[in-house]
Amino acid sequence: VLFSRGCPFDCYFCANKELTFGPVRFRSPQLVEEEIEYLKHEYQIEAMAIKDDNGIPVDQRVARPFLEAIGRTGVKWRGQSRANGVHPDMVKLAAEAGCVDIAVGIESASQEALKTINKHININQAKEYMRLLKKTGIGVRLLFILGLPGEPDDIVEQTLAFIDETEPSSVLLSILCPLPGSELFAQPRQFGITIKTFDWSKYNLTAGRFSEDELPSVIFEYDKVTPWGKGMSQERILQNYAQLQNILRERGLNF
Repeated sequence: VLFSRGCPFDCYFCANKELTFGPVRFRSPQLVEEEIEYLKHEYQIEAMAIKDDNGIPVDQRVARPFLEAIGRTGVKWRGQSRANGVHPDMVKLAAEAGCVDIAVGIESASQEALKTINKHININQAKEYMRLLKKTGIGVRLLFILGLPGEPDDIVEQTLAFIDETEPSSVLLSILCPLPGSELFAQPRQFGITIKTFDWSKYNLTAGRFSEDELPSVIFEYDKVTPWGKGMSQERILQNYAQLQNILRERGLNF
């Protein structure tokens, strides 16, 4: 289900933002509740995946009536949320409203890479948020993107250290894909990027979930020297992805 459109944040890798689609739009709590009750009656659903960018809205004025409406329906659900800025009371309310799993878009274990892509989250605060989710009884799924501008050479080691410390229930690993509507697509040279193809069939974000040999495409190339430092080769990005995906598969963590 989808109960809102857009995202109030301005991460450079993302196309689902206010500058592209206008202000974030939320459906009313009444319509949210009515739709879930319809799905229960017509399709006998007992659980659902909320596909909104912010399944626990940061704004408490929006979050409280939204979560209370879901809670009245009695269904279990999973969603995703911002890593920083969600009030602890809203996490508690989400759990009471049936939330069993939240995907947290960390994107990178490197604070420098997060700064480069305009992802205004703090790594240490994000770790605290994940501890809060787990303490409240909500499972944590981490979302990472490899190949981001500003990513250090030891990103595999940093990512594994982050996973070891936070102990998520699963991890979804993606490779950077500059999507139309994103800042990376609109201004690639600003990041030392050359986009190599406009064949949309190659613009895939995730792979490796069904076959160990499956790899995503890298549809861009970094300059050897970029505005933020040394550029990483396509081969190195894919090697890092394959290495991490294999480790996640061995640990039973890949989503």
